[in-house]
Amino acid sequence: MLESSKVIKSMRVKKGYDIYEMPTLLPIHRETYRKYENNPLKVDTDMLFKMVEVLDGNLDELFNALKQDYLSYKLKK
Repeated sequence: MLESSKVIKSMRVKKGYDIYEMPTLLPIHRETYRKYENNPLKVDTDMLFKMVEVLDGNLDELFNALKQDYLSYKLKK
């Protein structure tokens, strides 16, 4: 699992939302949210900001995890 996925899931759980509530809060389709939570590297920046805002999360923590995931991905290539 990607580090950024863990961070988003942790933010969501900490806020008390389940995976089915998030799409209604953003608002996006349920499958789209699942894809976003499973691979935040494929999410556009606007949506990442919106997710962090809805979750009252730490933007720096998420971006550090995204950076770590991106660098790991680049090394595997």
